[in-house]
Parts: sequence; structure tokens; C-alpha cells
Amino acid sequence: LGANAMGMLGTEDELVPSRADLAQAAQHIDMLRLLKDKTQGNLEDEEHRLLETLIYDLQVRYLEVAKQAT
Repeated sequence: LGANAMGMLGTEDELVPSRADLAQAAQHIDMLRLLKDKTQGNLEDEEHRLLETLIYDLQVRYLEVAKQAT
């Protein structure tokens, strides 16, 4: 899910990715948030940190792309 979301946001080299799909990226980020909520208390510390970091990085990239697209 994370790789798909990042692919929909383009690479960091592009200020405004030509193939960015913000709607699809947002759906993938939402699915990761749901996964985080549903696995609360069932993940090991490292898994929890990985998921939180992934979601944060995707949210930051999403905001960067959305800001540049407007």
C-alpha cells in the first residue's frame, strides 16, 4: 500500500508530478491509517514505528504534491 501510494505521488525529483493521482494516494493513506487502527496493540514496537513513519512520510509527500499542484 505504501509503495503504491508513493508511486501515485510521483518521485521527489518532480515538483508537480505529471502522473500524480491525489485521490488514489489519499485512499491508500487512509487504508494504512485504518490498518494501523485495526492492529493497535497487536504489533511489535518496530512494526508500529514502521507503520507510523510510513504514514507520516506519505502524508508529508501528499501535502507537498497537493500544494505544488494548485
